[in-house]
Amino acid sequence: MANSFIIISGDPLVEGGVPPVVVIGPAPTAGMVIAALDPLTAEWSDVSSGTVVMGGAVGGTAAATTINLTGNASISGTLDAARLPTITIAGDVTGTTAAAVVVNIQGNQVLSGALGASQDGYVLTWHNASSQWQALPDVDAGGAITLTGDVTGSSSSNHVISITGGSGVVNVAATGNVITWAAATTAPGLAQVAATGTTGANLTITPQSGTVAGGNVTGGDLVVSLQEGTGTGTESGLSIQHNGVAQVRLAGAKGYSTYGNIWLGSTAASPTENNWTLQGSGTVTYGGGTTWILPNLLASSDATSNLGSASARWGSLFAMNVILGSTILNDVTATAVTTTNATLTTIYTSAMASSSMNDYVVSVWGLDHTNGDVYRADLAFTYQRIVSAGPTIVGAAAVPLNVRATTNGLTWGGASIAVSSNNILVQVKGIASINIDWKCSVSVATVT
Repeated sequence: MANSFIIISGDPLVEGGVPPVVVIGPAPTAGMVIAALDPLTAEWSDVSSGTVVMGGAVGGTAAATTINLTGNASISGTLDAARLPTITIAGDVTGTTAAAVVVNIQGNQVLSGALGASQDGYVLTWHNASSQWQALPDVDAGGAITLTGDVTGSSSSNHVISITGGSGVVNVAATGNVITWAAATTAPGLAQVAATGTTGANLTITPQSGTVAGGNVTGGDLVVSLQEGTGTGTESGLSIQHNGVAQVRLAGAKGYSTYGNIWLGSTAASPTENNWTLQGSGTVTYGGGTTWILPNLLASSDATSNLGSASARWGSLFAMNVILGSTILNDVTATAVTTTNATLTTIYTSAMASSSMNDYVVSVWGLDHTNGDVYRADLAFTYQRIVSAGPTIVGAAAVPLNVRATTNGLTWGGASIAVSSNNILVQVKGIASINIDWKCSVSVATVT
């Protein structure tokens, strides 16, 4: 039947059931089947040899099959992996169909990297600082949040352990806001951790500075607001401590709204209404205690300040040198000057100003502690300086007056006056091999 064909027409059972089909091709052998080439043509094909000639959308042979999608609405079935084509992918997903990787989500990068057991429970989270999607711990897993940094703990139990702020500045925004300790806090404080092996840093509290266009600026005050004591309660105050012991205390005077008190030393640790060191109202200042040592007590201006008053007078005044106006009432040598021989020795020096006159009254005392001998004498004299010339005596030279001494004291050289440059010298002379302690007092009236 080489190159033969068979015409199948109609349906043996139903007239007009199918159109005529022409079967063409070589003579059939065992195992061949009739395969349609198109709706009106078929041929004999050997299925077992894999040389079946395909038709329609499937072309070629069983051994070399092709698929033509043109004009075919769909193809169904399963295509094995080995026959899948290799396609390169770009965009949020990159790589090939065989090895695709999601690198972005909607154009936003996904951080690459391997995840392990230590990342259990992590979730994909947008991390804005890195502009990435990242696998990070779930901060809201079951509603529990763990806080770190200035605030630590969980969302339901946390503590502020530090205050960092922005660039080291913590702003309290609204007017009237204050940092307030709870009433149950027994020892509220503001402190810095100790510095080891170095000088401690200063703690600075700076009130607000003011700036105005006119240039007249008043800055804010540092205000310590304290409660007034009532009943038997004492005034609350500002205490300055040294090693935990109060050394200085400032407070108001109880019962006197315009007075303030200062306690110094031991009284600062246990202040009362009566043991203050200084008390004042701005127009009058009182000194407490029994003894006052004032190395340099200055008036605010000439002839306007009083030291004491007619009803509040000072007790004893201990001074080396008391000057009223330009008159030195009594200048006493602080320590004794000792002579051991008959050499002239200066025990007091008084400098004279140019174009001046000094009138002196001097008393000199000498004491031999070993033998009990004494010497004392007074000297009264006047010197002047004409312009810049040296001092010259006015009237008679100074000679010891009112001399009183023991018998041996009368043998000492005694007291005398000398001039050196622009200085007036009080000098004494002892006796050989005897230790004599000398002192003097000097009163000077100066006219310039």
